Amino acid sequence: MPRTICISRRGLISYCGRTTLNIAMVEVYSTCVDYPHVVNPSIDCGGGKVLVHPGDIIMADDGGAIVIPPRLAPKIIEIAGERDEHEVFVRMKLREGGELGKYYPFNDEGRREYEEWLAAQG
Repeated sequence: MPRTICISRRGLISYCGRTTLNIAMVEVYSTCVDYPHVVNPSIDCGGGKVLVHPGDIIMADDGGAIVIPPRLAPKIIEIAGERDEHEVFVRMKLREGGELGKYYPFNDEGRREYEEWLAAQG
């Protein structure tokens, strides 16, 4: 039985284009044994494009997946918070009839308005 079937039977979501079978582990994967032969190994994903280590943060949706090393999480959270504030401001301005080219990306006047809005938010 392929691993993706084992994963889906356990109610887990799997983001993959294909799976590969470790020939040495055919019997383990084909029977979906619940006992792993190795715990927390680093794995290769995407045909050698990404190395995933134990503890890495995985974020995925229908558009793809990203791997975040834990040491980068605080900076990612900071950037995401700033991005969220930016999106709130832009949506507000566009609802008020603002021009897309002024706010996305910001021109000089749009950037000034955004900075004033941020300051007023406290």
